[in-house]
Order: sequence, then structure tokens, then C-alpha cells
Amino acid sequence: MAFVWHQNSDSRQPKFITDITFTASTTFTYGQALIVSSTTGRWVTAAAGGPIGGVYNGPTITTPATPDVYPEIIEVRAGDEFTADYVGTPDATFKPGQSAADISSGGLTLNAADVTGGPCTILSLNTSKTQAVVRIKNRQFS
Repeated sequence: MAFVWHQNSDSRQPKFITDITFTASTTFTYGQALIVSSTTGRWVTAAAGGPIGGVYNGPTITTPATPDVYPEIIEVRAGDEFTADYVGTPDATFKPGQSAADISSGGLTLNAADVTGGPCTILSLNTSKTQAVVRIKNRQFS
């Protein structure tokens, strides 16, 4: 599983961004954490330690060399909660209340071993399913 919109603490529905294209010749997967590149103005995979702009809400796609694909991206806003799998051996502080949990390479899961400088705050953990409910505190569009 990847990042899946769970709910908003203010009972708002998700907001979608549909007017920014993907980066060329790249594969994107449902639930992948993304950011708009400052050099190209197109969606790219969010990097560990950085902000998150949105979460891809469509089927896996490999974009052509000249992309004109306008994907449906769930904008990450204040109060939005996402359910995400986590990987790696959990750090001792990877617990509810942790405010610096990081994403893993590829932007599809949380890296439970990295709790320094990450964009996510952990609200709850389900250790039997290795899933966490998180809020994104370091947002690109905040």
C-alpha cells in the first residue's frame, strides 16, 4: 500500500490538483508522494527529508518523452490524514507523536528507521499491518 487519503480533521473532502503535468519518461504509482520540481514545474517523486506537495491518485503510468498527462493529485493540506505502510526496522521513537518521520526512497512508504527531518507526524500505528496514520507537516503548498 502507498499513501492513501484517510480523512481530514476538519471533515473537508480531498482537494485535487489537475493542472500540472508529470515529468517525462518516468513511472508514477498510485499513492506515491510527489512534489513539483522547482526547475521543471512538473510533478516528480518527493525525496526523503523534503516536503510533499501531493499524492498521486491514479493508476500506474509511465509517461512519454513529451508528457501531456495532467494527473489527478490529492493536494496535501493542513489536517489531511493519510494511511501509509512503513518499512525498515522501526527506530525506538517511531511511535504516535513522532513529528519527523520520513518517507522512503520512491515516495511510496514511510521509512520507520528514519525519524530525523521527515515531513510526517505519526497519529497512530498498526504494528500487525505495518501501517501508520500520518499528517504531513512539511507541505509544499502551505
